[in-house]
Amino acid sequence: MSQHAKLMAPSAAEKWSNCVGSPVMEEGIPDGDTTYADEGTAAHFLAALCLNENQDPVAYIRREICVTPDGDAFFVGQGATEARTFGVDEEMVSAVRKYVQRTQKAAEGGELMVERRLDISMITGEEGASGIGDAVILLPGELQVRDLKYGVGIRVFAANNKQLLIYALAAYHEFSQFADFERVRIVIHQPRISAEPDEWVITVEELLAFEAEIKDRAKLVLTAYEFRSNWQNGPDYSYLTPGEKQCRWCRAKDVGKCPAFDKAALESVIGAFENLDANTTPETTITEATEAIKLAEDPAVLADKFQSVPLVRMWCDTVEKRATAVALSGVKLPGLKVVLGREGNRAWSDAEAVEAELKAKRLKADDIYDKKLISPPTAEKRFGEGGTMANSKLWKKLQTLITRAPGARSLVPESDKRKEVDTNVAAQFDNLNDGSDLA
Repeated sequence: MSQHAKLMAPSAAEKWSNCVGSPVMEEGIPDGDTTYADEGTAAHFLAALCLNENQDPVAYIRREICVTPDGDAFFVGQGATEARTFGVDEEMVSAVRKYVQRTQKAAEGGELMVERRLDISMITGEEGASGIGDAVILLPGELQVRDLKYGVGIRVFAANNKQLLIYALAAYHEFSQFADFERVRIVIHQPRISAEPDEWVITVEELLAFEAEIKDRAKLVLTAYEFRSNWQNGPDYSYLTPGEKQCRWCRAKDVGKCPAFDKAALESVIGAFENLDANTTPETTITEATEAIKLAEDPAVLADKFQSVPLVRMWCDTVEKRATAVALSGVKLPGLKVVLGREGNRAWSDAEAVEAELKAKRLKADDIYDKKLISPPTAEKRFGEGGTMANSKLWKKLQTLITRAPGARSLVPESDKRKEVDTNVAAQFDNLNDGSDLA
C-alpha cells in the first residue's frame, strides 16, 4: 500500500541527504506553526482543481478552503469542521492562475498528470513510500516535473533541487518503458515572488547519476535509524552534519536537541578568534580579539569566515527563540526576566460605533474616511498577467509609471543566481570622467 515517506520525504531531501541523522533527531518532535504550509496546501488544492476541470481560478474567488491537520483540503461545507480556513482572494487567484496557465501551455502536445502520486521506494528504500508531484508532463523526448511554491519567504530554484529530482526519477522509472526521454525539465513556479518560473534542464544520464548519489545517502539514513540506540545519546555524532541548508528547517535544532548544531556554531565563532593569546584577560579581550581578526583577514580567510555567518546567525536566532519560549512557559532563567515590549498601534475597539458617532455630527466623507491609491503590487494582482481583472494593455501602461529604489548591495556566495555588481571604485570614477567632465 502506498504511503507518504516517513523518514525521507522528498520535500525534506535537502535536510536528510546532507545530514543522515536528522530523521532520527526529529523523531517525536511535532511540527511547529503550520499556517504557511496549510496556506500552500489550500493554493495547491485550488490549482489542482483548476487544472483538472480546465477552470479559471477566478471562478472560485471569495470561496473558502479548509485544510485539516492531516493535510486534506476542501471547500467550506464539503468536509470536517476541524480545519484551518483560507479565503480565495485576489492574491491567490493571481498566483494560481499564472501557474495553471503556464502548466497548461507547457502540456500542449503531451500528457499532463496533476497531483500524481509517485513511487519513491526504489530511491529511498522505504517500503511503499511515495510522494506527490504537482504536475508531471510527458512530451516527445522530454519529461517535465513542475512544482508550485506558494510561499514568499525564500526563493526556491530548480537547479539541483533534490525534491524535484526525486520526483523526476520516480516519474522516469514509471514512464520510461512507454516513452523515450532524452532530457528532463524541472520547473518551479513561485508566482508570489517571481512572475517567471525557474527552469533547469538535464539529460537522462545526469538524472541517473543523481539517483546513485541519493540512494547512497538514503542507505545511510536507514542505517542511522536502525542503529539509533547506539549513537543518539552517545558521543558519536558522525551521522550528524550541520549546515545552513539542512539545519534551516530541522525541528531538532528548534528545540535544542542537536548538540552537533551547537558545536558547529560555537566552533565557527571560536575559529574567528584563533589567534588570541591564551593569557588574554577580560579587560583586553575586545581589543585583542579585534586585532586578531584583522591579522587573519586576508581575502581567503575572510571568505571562509563569511560562509559560517548563516549557520552562526541561525544558531543565535534558535537560542533566542528557545530561551524565550522556555521563559514564557514559566521557567525562571538565571539573570534574565520577561518584560512587556512597546505597546501596539492604537486602533478602534468598535469601528462601526466610531463611524456612527462621526456621521451623527454630519461631517464630510473626506473628514471621516482615508482614501489611498492602490499600490503597484495590488494593481498587478488585478490587471497584470493572471490578475482577477487582467488587462494587458492597461498593465503595460501602468508599468511605465512605476519606480522603485535600487536594491542594496550585499555579499553572497558565488552560487547565487543574481548578476554580480562591479565594485571596482577606481574604474567607476574613470567611467564617470570619460567624456563627461564639466566645462
